Amino acid sequence: SIHGHVKVPKSYNKDGLAPWVGSTRNQYRLFLEGKSSTLNEEKIQKLNQVGFVFLAGKRIDPKERKTWEERFQELREFSQEHGHARVPQSKPGLGTWVSQQRKYHKRIKSGQRAPLTAEQILRLQDIGFVFDATQYRNGGS
Repeated sequence: SIHGHVKVPKSYNKDGLAPWVGSTRNQYRLFLEGKSSTLNEEKIQKLNQVGFVFLAGKRIDPKERKTWEERFQELREFSQEHGHARVPQSKPGLGTWVSQQRKYHKRIKSGQRAPLTAEQILRLQDIGFVFDATQYRNGGS
């Protein structure tokens, strides 16, 4: 808790932390692709609980670098403000995250791997998150 976050930059090399973070992010990518990985859902859940940032780097917009918990809180605020949790995909940051949660859920339902845990699914359901939003597209209600 020295730095107040767990967003470790590549340049931070104390005790080999940066290489471990890089390797863990690579293993996460392999996990998402359904390839052999040292990560499993339990390890991903534990890393999520401490706020580990799996997606980082130049290809990720700095505004996108938020933990699952940060995005969940953002979704909760959106839901309280709008009376629903159906975030437009066009909404920067949160819209992309919401779309990704739906993709992960769809993967899980089809028997594939995804970094969304059962606990996270329940938390999303508790705030009224809609995993299949096809009925709401093109102005539906």
